[in-house]
This record gives sequence, C-alpha cells and structure tokens, in this order.
Amino acid sequence: MAGSLHAIRTPRIGHRGLTEESAAAAPTPRQARARELRAYSGVMEVAMKILLAVDGSDDSLAAVRHVLAQLGAGLRAELVLANVQEPASLYELLRVHDAEAIEAIARGAGEHSLQEAAALCSAAGANFEQEVASGEPAHTLLDIAEEQGCAQIVLGVRGKGGTGGTRLGSVAHALLHDSVLPVTLVQAGEAGAEPPAGD
Repeated sequence: MAGSLHAIRTPRIGHRGLTEESAAAAPTPRQARARELRAYSGVMEVAMKILLAVDGSDDSLAAVRHVLAQLGAGLRAELVLANVQEPASLYELLRVHDAEAIEAIARGAGEHSLQEAAALCSAAGANFEQEVASGEPAHTLLDIAEEQGCAQIVLGVRGKGGTGGTRLGSVAHALLHDSVLPVTLVQAGEAGAEPPAGD
C-alpha cells in the first residue's frame, strides 16, 4: 500500500547453523501433534452439503423436516433443495412449439414445488440453495449432487398405502442402486429414517 513502510530484518545465525527464527519455529513432537489435532478439528467443522430431493409432496417435506431436526440437534450442514421436472412429452412439444416456453413452464413448476420446503428452511435459519432441473429424476439428482459437492442425499418415500409424492418410490429405488453417496429415506409420519445406504 502507498505510504506504508516495511522493516527488513536480517536473521542472526545461532549455534549449529540454525537461525534464531528457524530454531524458534521448530515444533516439539507435542506441539506438532497439537497442530495436527487443530487442523483435523478445522476440517471436521466445515459444513457438509446435503441434497434434499423435493417434489412438494408431504413425503418430501417430511424429509426436509427430518434434516432440519438434525440441524437443530447440532449437525453442521448446508442444504441443496433440488426439484427435477421430467422432460416434455412429444405431445407437449407438438402443442407448444416453443422450447423456451416449455423450459419456463417447467422451471415455474419446479420453483412452486420448492416453495414450502424453502419456507421451512428459512424459518429454521438453515443455509440452503435451490436447484430446478429437467431430466430423468434419479440421474439428474445424482448429477446435481456431484456438481454441488454433496456428501449425502435425503428424500421422502411413501408409506404403505400412501398416495403422496411424484415417482419418489422409483426414484428412491434408482438412487439406492446407483448412488455412491449415502442415501437416507424418510417416511412421512414415522419418527425415524431408514439408515443411509451406500452403493
């Protein structure tokens, strides 16, 4: 910066060829171990990212509440609320004749599906972002999770006889089969969730 002065100091050479600065900087084994522990603690304190698949159904909102409860209990995580709209059908393409209009309609539907989940996260003071995409649901969710650097995927599934959710049953099955990340399934009305499943 203009106007600032920097003092230049020449280190003095001590015994055994070490400068006083380098000798003072050399940590003892105990100090080295303490530094390692502090560095490890810093890594552990970094919040991970969790992808929440949200379609606006009661089942997906149960998954949101499940994760928010974990945050309230001390879990450090940032959330990615993801909604995937299926590609337009041939009938829709022939009827609309406008790819941009179809994309706008899909984005609007996705944003609408995320509204209640976003409201829950805001009320809980959670850090979150929203993603709306179009494509095959399971593979698109996996792509979003990879792009966002997520460490876990959570989604709601229907209980026995349930009618909520838009294809989340088949999406859950595909994620459990294809995901290399842990996948947690949450059923609406149940206290717990199924344990995370890997690949």
